[in-house]
Amino acid sequence: MKKYIIALILIIIVAGGMFFYWQQNRPFLFTEPAQMACTEEAKICPDGSTVVRQGPGCEFAECPTPAVSAEPVAQVIDETADWKTYRNEKYGFEFKYPKDIIFSSPVSGPRSLFAIDSWTNQEVNKNKLAVGLFISLLDKSGEDMLKEVGGDWAETEQPHELQEIEIGGNPAIKISNVMETVSDVGGGVSRTATVVIHAFKNKNSYSLQCSQDGNDLSKCDQIISTFKFTEETITAKVGQEFILNPSASFPAPYDVSDSVDSYTAYHIVWGDGTPDLVDACVKTPMFGHTYQNSGTFTLKYTLSKRKVCSDPASSFGPVVEKSFTIVVE
Repeated sequence: MKKYIIALILIIIVAGGMFFYWQQNRPFLFTEPAQMACTEEAKICPDGSTVVRQGPGCEFAECPTPAVSAEPVAQVIDETADWKTYRNEKYGFEFKYPKDIIFSSPVSGPRSLFAIDSWTNQEVNKNKLAVGLFISLLDKSGEDMLKEVGGDWAETEQPHELQEIEIGGNPAIKISNVMETVSDVGGGVSRTATVVIHAFKNKNSYSLQCSQDGNDLSKCDQIISTFKFTEETITAKVGQEFILNPSASFPAPYDVSDSVDSYTAYHIVWGDGTPDLVDACVKTPMFGHTYQNSGTFTLKYTLSKRKVCSDPASSFGPVVEKSFTIVVE
């Protein structure tokens, strides 16, 4: 009996080992999971397209991402692109104006250094704009003129707008107004829009004015906004003496004559690296300089009145400065 029990135990052990060996070494069988059929539904996307359910979870597909359109760039049209430019080298200014405006020939008078206008040629000017520029001598500073012009307009009953501005670092004032005129015949009312600037530089007053029928100031505003001061340009020859006459080149009244109790002192920067001319007091203000190299240089000079020529502390009155470009060829 005992032998049978031992034999049965051995059989069970051998059978268990064989089963374990088979479990460890049997081939693996993979089976595809059963595919679930999705319902035939469609989803409408924001752009109008449709998507259907898909994938194991039958989820709706993602809607297409809408393309981001670039913001439209506003095109800035330069209405002055085909305008002409009036440039004056002697007095150092320029401004733009419509090409169909024709100006008169420049004129001058005792107090008026320069004047042009478009109304002298009314018969040939098809443009209804009236434009004029006038340069006058001043007997006071630009700051004082600002106060005077502003005070004069403050006393008028005409509706207007005053604006103190700067042009090239120089004081200026801009005046805009619309004038109404009642006709003697029929009592009709006509309007004239006017924009004026008064700019003050080197003891000169530069006045640019523009008028047109109606109450639209936009076109005149455009013309006025193009006014600017420019550098004066003169030429010289390499190796030849260049003569600078400050009293002649200044377009403003300045008393450069010396008296028994005062002198005019000059400080000149030639611009080519040579030493400056400092504290020069002469009866006839004419200075010579020879440029040895070609190029473009900035020449500057300063005039001041002094009790003692060699003593800057004795200066009195206005100090006048001027600079311009000199092209040496």
